[in-house]
Amino acid sequence: GATLDERIDLIVGSAEQLRQRVERFAAFYELLPEASRDTELRERLMTYYEGWYAWAREVLVPAGADGERRARRAATIGQFASILLDGIFMQMVVAAPGFDLEAALRDARRTLSYLLDRG
Repeated sequence: GATLDERIDLIVGSAEQLRQRVERFAAFYELLPEASRDTELRERLMTYYEGWYAWAREVLVPAGADGERRARRAATIGQFASILLDGIFMQMVVAAPGFDLEAALRDARRTLSYLLDRG
């Protein structure tokens, strides 16, 4: 029964939540370069992302939503959300000069809202 904005907020989170996630997942980001060389690690990371996609799909398509097309679209947008947020996380990890976290989060919410409204 959550609104679209509430569901998007759950996925995107606040600036403070993102800072906490980056701290919790710092080791994960250190492992990413190794994943290109280690098959077992790459498979584990793929499993992690598949779980992320499944969760995002559940958040973006509320229970009782009609249509397989809508569910597929939400799954695709969930995958896009992970790409979008990973990019924001990486900007925070490397402390890119001039990176505006608040603006990035605002734009992420707008983008997801736009894509979901177009479905």
